[in-house]
Amino acid sequence: MADKQATIYVIDVGLTTGEFHGGRNESNLEYGLRYFWTKIAENMATNRITLNVGVVAFRTDETKNSMYPQDGYHNISVLKSLGKVEMPHLQFLRAKLVTNDTIEGDAISAVVIAMSEIINFTKLKNGNPGKFIRKIILLTDGQSTLDSDDIENITAKVNESGIELIIMLAIKNLV
Repeated sequence: MADKQATIYVIDVGLTTGEFHGGRNESNLEYGLRYFWTKIAENMATNRITLNVGVVAFRTDETKNSMYPQDGYHNISVLKSLGKVEMPHLQFLRAKLVTNDTIEGDAISAVVIAMSEIINFTKLKNGNPGKFIRKIILLTDGQSTLDSDDIENITAKVNESGIELIIMLAIKNLV
């Protein structure tokens, strides 16, 4: 039997993601989303019900997450809860994953929300963690603010929960 997976894509849609760099004719967001859409297509092509995907966007014009109105969790929206990706999700995500008009909202808080979603989704009825491959993939242009308060505890919780954190930068030329 194939491994169960819980992957959340944390995607930066802030104002700066609309910038064009490196001689590209696409924005930083469009450039970064190429990876995301490829992974989603691969996921859908396998048609495995054990591949669970969620999407959290940060630096959004609106706020929709379970931790708001706590301080630090504004301008972050859960666009898709963990589960199988289906065609209606694609249409919704294409409409939502566009550059927003804000610079508010930070990557670390968005990762905390994603971590909470994964922990809750992969927990067994007895409260113990289930056997899942857990991943958070952060896609950003690196220009958001970072609220590093409590970063040691957040890092410890990510490690304790067995979550692999991958950071993908869609940025200016590095040269």
